[in-house]
Amino acid sequence: MQAPERCAPDAPAYDVDILSPELPCGAAWLASALLDLRVPLWRPWGIDDRGHWRHEGGSRWRYSLPGSPWRRLLPGLVDGRVFRLRHRPVPRFSHGWPGEWVAAPRRVLFVRDPRDALYSGWRRACVLRQTTLVFVDWLHERFHHWPIDRATWLALYWRAWLAAPATAALVLRFEDSKRDPQGTLALALRHLGLVAPARARAAACAAARHEVAAAADRELAAAGVGPRLLAGGEPFEWRRHFTPEMHAAVDRGLAPVCAAFGYPAPTGAPLPAFDADDVARAMVGPHGDPTHVRAALEAARAVDPARA
Repeated sequence: MQAPERCAPDAPAYDVDILSPELPCGAAWLASALLDLRVPLWRPWGIDDRGHWRHEGGSRWRYSLPGSPWRRLLPGLVDGRVFRLRHRPVPRFSHGWPGEWVAAPRRVLFVRDPRDALYSGWRRACVLRQTTLVFVDWLHERFHHWPIDRATWLALYWRAWLAAPATAALVLRFEDSKRDPQGTLALALRHLGLVAPARARAAACAAARHEVAAAADRELAAAGVGPRLLAGGEPFEWRRHFTPEMHAAVDRGLAPVCAAFGYPAPTGAPLPAFDADDVARAMVGPHGDPTHVRAALEAARAVDPARA
C-alpha cells in the first residue's frame, strides 16, 4: 500500500479520492468543472504531469503544454493559461482499487450504468482501431493481461469499492450529470466542502460540456494530435442496442452493483469464478505486493447478491 503523498510542491496531500473505472464514465466532466472552479488536478488518473505546470508564486500556476492532448478530456488545459488554484480540496482522480494507497478521508464514486460503460468502451476501442471484434467477443477478451475478462473486471471493480472500508462517500452518476449538471456539481461541491455561487457553478458546467471537449477533440485531430476520441455517449444506450446475447455476456455479477447505484436490475447471472491470488499478482506485477488487492478481490467476491 502506498503512503500518503504530496501531489505538487507546497501542496497538501490528497484529501478526496474520486474513483471511476477505465471506461468512458464521465468523471472527466467533473474534473473539468472542478478545474474551472480553481480546484487543482495534480497527477490526474495517475499521470505525472508536474512538468506541465509552472508555479509563479502564491496560488498562481501556469499550464504549459502546446497542443496538449489533455484538452480532449479537460478542455480548460490551454497552453499558457494561468490558474489561481485553491489550496483545498485536493482530489485524486483515479482508476485505482481499494488498498492501492492510504485512502483519503472522503470518497466519490463516479459511476455509469455498467452496460453503457462497457458498450461505450467497445465503441471507443473500435474508433481507435484497437479491436475489430464484435461487442460480445471483445467482452470475453482478457482485461489488460489479467486472468479475467472485461465484464468480470468491471463487476469486481465496483463490488470491491462497495465492500471497501467505510469512509465519507458520495455516488455521482453519469446519467444525472447529463440530466442536471448543475445539481450534480452542487452535490459534489458540498461533499468536498467547497462553496461556489450559482453563477460560478453555471460557468463551470458550461466549460465542462461535452460540446466544448468535442470541439477540442476535433481541433487536436485536425492538427495531427491523435485520432478523434469522443463519441458523445447518452444515458441508457443499452436499452436500444443490447440483444439477449449481449445481456448474458455483460450482466454476470452486476446485480449488487446496479442495486447500489440505482440502475435497472440485470438478468442476475452470477459472478464468474476467478482465482483472487492469480488476479492480484497480475495486477501488481512481479515486484508488487498483492496482499491488499487480493483482500479487495475477496471482499468483492463476498458482496451479498441479495443487495439486488
